[in-house]
Amino acid sequence: MNNYEDKPGSVDDIPDISKLLDSILSMISFIDTEEMLKLEKKNPEMYRQKVEDNYSELSLNHYGVFCLLLDRENRKENLEKLVGMINMLRIVKEGKMNLDDAHSTFMEDLNEKYVYNKFGGKHKFEQAMKKQK
Repeated sequence: MNNYEDKPGSVDDIPDISKLLDSILSMISFIDTEEMLKLEKKNPEMYRQKVEDNYSELSLNHYGVFCLLLDRENRKENLEKLVGMINMLRIVKEGKMNLDDAHSTFMEDLNEKYVYNKFGGKHKFEQAMKKQK
């Protein structure tokens, strides 16, 4: 799931959500310490290496999530996206929605928030796309 267009092949591919959330919360706490904030400003490469060393499992298994968390400038927006994604994964794991429907719902939510608004809504976006053809 390094890219929003990627989707796991089956429900079995969805990670342990509690474990993923614990890793995310722990990493956020770690990178927001005074020591890490100073290191990020002083030596960004060493900062990133230290975070990777401390969160190697997250970095290796969920690199897209890891990178979203490192992006301090967009962290709030990235966390909102992650919350939406994790919610969808939880719903799928609980058997309340199939994977394809969850992926479509998640992508549509992102489009509503980040794409359609720039055009004045979904209908105007679709009209603009038709004009480009």
